[in-house]
Amino acid sequence: MIWYLSYGSNLNKDRFMKYIIGGSLNARATNKKHHGCRDPTPPKSHLFTFLPHVELYFARQSLSWQNGGVCFIRENYKGGGTIARMYLITKEQFVDVVGQENRLSQDYITKTLEPKVDGFLNNLDGDKTLSNTFFMSSLLPTSTYYDNLVFLGYRDGFPILSFTSSEINQPSVRPSENYIRTIFKGMMESNEYTLPQCVGYLIEKSGVRNQYDQKELLNVVTTEINT
Repeated sequence: MIWYLSYGSNLNKDRFMKYIIGGSLNARATNKKHHGCRDPTPPKSHLFTFLPHVELYFARQSLSWQNGGVCFIRENYKGGGTIARMYLITKEQFVDVVGQENRLSQDYITKTLEPKVDGFLNNLDGDKTLSNTFFMSSLLPTSTYYDNLVFLGYRDGFPILSFTSSEINQPSVRPSENYIRTIFKGMMESNEYTLPQCVGYLIEKSGVRNQYDQKELLNVVTTEINT
């Protein structure tokens, strides 16, 4: 089993489950349809965590989210930390999620990506007490959005893995309102953060900072509450 650590739109469990069972979230958010995992079994567990050593930022442009920026992570050198949600899934499911995030064919996922993930896992540090680490390894061509695997330690004996871009100095890009709403809804599912805390968290992130003012961002997220 693997803890898949999400930090963007997959904070929203309904959105993440489309990668597991297939389908699209809804027409308002994204028209992208996912084929789902080979094994559609729901995660064995899920939980929220906070990563003080990891920085969240918005970059590139996604057709699935109205050409707005999407989330990436890098080692934290500017402060702020990252709210994340971990899902306990099988290694095969994790491979399928990575493949869908990068729009890879099932043939490529099975024959090329899966052996690379196996190799990555076999080379991990065996110290199961490791936590708050950030080790990146090249996995896919740099033409893909999420070409690097990230190892962040262990929890309950299982490795914590995520993925991000190897281009850690990408220009920031303003995210779409729908993308922000999806992330916000996920954060609120934790029951750990208030509305002002969520707004304060997002407005400090590169791509949102100086692109949305506090009133505008508040209007965006409260639209989610009222619909």
